[in-house]
Amino acid sequence: YTSHTAIRSSNTLGYKSPNLGGLTVQAAVGLGEGTLNRGVGFNAEYAAGPLYAGFGFDKLSGGPAATDGDSLMNFALHYDLGVAKLIGYVARVK
Repeated sequence: YTSHTAIRSSNTLGYKSPNLGGLTVQAAVGLGEGTLNRGVGFNAEYAAGPLYAGFGFDKLSGGPAATDGDSLMNFALHYDLGVAKLIGYVARVK
């Protein structure tokens, strides 16, 4: 999605977990200012050996009607075979 206002969100609070056996989790909220959207997002990633999986979700709320409710969800899966890497990626923008 595109917020139509900026590439980054001002006044964002975020958290990134330590690596827990290959799993990391991140979350962030952009507080929005005046007429800007409030952005909320999170992702989870798992990486161990040849396997990688990641999922992310972002959503805008408030602000201009043209972007209110915009969201992005994506999922990626990689497996390294050594000589080649199988990669799958799916995204949904609403």
